[in-house]
Amino acid sequence: MVTFVRFRIADEHILRFVACVKNAIKRVFSSSEEVTCELFQCKFEQENFILSIKCKEGIANKNTISVLMKLFLSQIEEFKTDILEIRDYQEI
Repeated sequence: MVTFVRFRIADEHILRFVACVKNAIKRVFSSSEEVTCELFQCKFEQENFILSIKCKEGIANKNTISVLMKLFLSQIEEFKTDILEIRDYQEI
């Protein structure tokens, strides 16, 4: 299972956003070997960011992702209003 979170961040907040998200990733996801998390900046729309959260096969379930997402979102409280969408995908 892969979850994507898309953000739109104003130019003046990008550096603070990236630092906040990287710290939240360390706090929430670094202790779990079953979950990987990466932040990407869109090439053509610099204000758009994608957060990819991927669970290893067999480990992931909806509850695991849900709990981790709630914890993660609590760590980035000031940027919650910048979320455009959250989508879950099953890997093939």
